[in-house]
Amino acid sequence: MEVEERSLGAVIGSKGSTIRAIAEETGCRLTVLREGRGAGRVAVHIAGADAAAVGAAAEWVRELVRPLAAGEAWRAEVLEVLSNGAGVRVSGPPPRQAPHRARPRPPARGGAG
Repeated sequence: MEVEERSLGAVIGSKGSTIRAIAEETGCRLTVLREGRGAGRVAVHIAGADAAAVGAAAEWVRELVRPLAAGEAWRAEVLEVLSNGAGVRVSGPPPRQAPHRARPRPPARGGAG
């Protein structure tokens, strides 16, 4: 898949943390190729053992590079508070939680006795 070069930082993350998380979570291998693309574009190659894993990794990358829309929740760092708002650095959509990690809370126990 191709992404805009200016969005590549969201895919790679700080010191490669995001691209490593995608690889670990999906079991896929992600490779970034900068040369041979149109101006301002880079290729992100995704290889995996099955189509579902590759699809999940590709969807994760698409989520990271898509434009922001009003009313959506995203992770961001507040850089500066202004009189009319705030300056922020958007780091991506909310953290993903894999279904196998989500555990329901046990039912509350009644009083002692």
